[in-house]
Amino acid sequence: MHLPAALLNSALLVALPGAGLYDGPGLATAIVVTGGPTTPPLEAGLRALWSSVLPDPRLRHAALALDTGTQGLLYISAPCSWPRSPPSTAPPSRSPSPPPDPRPAQDALIKAQPP
Repeated sequence: MHLPAALLNSALLVALPGAGLYDGPGLATAIVVTGGPTTPPLEAGLRALWSSVLPDPRLRHAALALDTGTQGLLYISAPCSWPRSPPSTAPPSRSPSPPPDPRPAQDALIKAQPP
């Protein structure tokens, strides 16, 4: 059950950087919305392993507190660290050139007319 979801999540994470090349925020949003529910429950599995890594209950309690604190800090601070708007992938626009001055052409017509 978890393997297909993990493979789909991995594929979507690999595709996410390329989303800006095609549709920008729309495609990236679709990838994130699709990939979110397919994220495997890694954190719960990793927390279960702390008892084998740290057999001392005091050290394990401290490690779990540190783990929980850092997860909460990332949950709060990570969205604030990203730019508010994504950089534009469009080429820089060139300002339109001003229309040509019609006066030189009119002067040439006036000079070309016989007296």
